[in-house]
Formats: sequence, structure tokens, C-alpha cells
Amino acid sequence: MEYLKERGLNGETIEEFDLGFAAGGERLMLQLLNQGYDISDISRAGLASKNENNLYRDKFYRRIIFPIFNSLGKIVAFTGRIMPGEERDGVPKYLNSPETPIFSKSKILYGFHMAKNEIAKSRAAFLVEGQMDFLMAWQSGVKNAIAVSGTALTTYHLERLRRVADS
Repeated sequence: MEYLKERGLNGETIEEFDLGFAAGGERLMLQLLNQGYDISDISRAGLASKNENNLYRDKFYRRIIFPIFNSLGKIVAFTGRIMPGEERDGVPKYLNSPETPIFSKSKILYGFHMAKNEIAKSRAAFLVEGQMDFLMAWQSGVKNAIAVSGTALTTYHLERLRRVADS
């Protein structure tokens, strides 16, 4: 929470977009197993992976979590940002859920589920690079913003936007 607030986000935005923190270890995996999920499904969803000792561990270890929503507002994936000061060689700053039948990074526009009505109303979209850029724009009152989550803008993104925006 301190890091997100240092970056300029307020509590309302943090709550509105369900931002969180993954402590890591085995917490999420054990909770999902206790709820009856199979380890192979947890792994395929990208929430756990095997380490060098062939043991399953939570994939998003000590990361700020940005849930990724589809256009209907359902969580379909996550982006995790490593905590400042914990960056090291070979460890990505941002880690995304893998491609799954319900998540394709090249087809999701971050924030679209919240911004689509304002985009349609104004017939304009303000495109930014990543989640933090989107969240700061949204919090500042730019309600027709969306983000490509650090990926290149794709034809799919443009086709999706063309249905609701002219510019």
C-alpha cells in the first residue's frame, strides 16, 4: 500500500481496481488446494509453478498484483510488479499470467471494462502503455483511458476500439 500511495494512487483507486499484494511462498496455492482446486489447474492458470527443487510455489512472489479484467469485468489474469528494492538480474520487473483460453494479452485492453461506456459516449479513447499509467489517468478524471499493458498495439485492439471510438 505504501508503494502504491508513493506512486500517487489513492485508497479509492486501489480498492476500485482490486490492487493487492502477493506475499508468495505457498499461501495462494494452499488456499486454492483447500478449496478443492487441482494443482494442474492452478499451474495452468499461471498461479503456481515448480521451482528448481521440483516443488510448487506461488508464481507471483512478493509482487504488487494488478488484476486483469475482461470487457465484462471478470478477472481473467494478473500482472505482478516486483517490489522496489527487490529487483535483480534474471527476475522480470513485471510478470504476467500466461496465455490461457480466457486470457490473451494481445486482446485485452487494461481498464476497458471501466472505460468502455465513457469511450462510447465521447467516441474517443486515450491510450496509455501500462496499468499505472491507466490508473493515474483514471484517478485524475480521464475516464476514457485504456492501456495495452506494455504490449504492442495490435490489430485486435484497434478493431475493438473502432466499434466504440472514432479517435
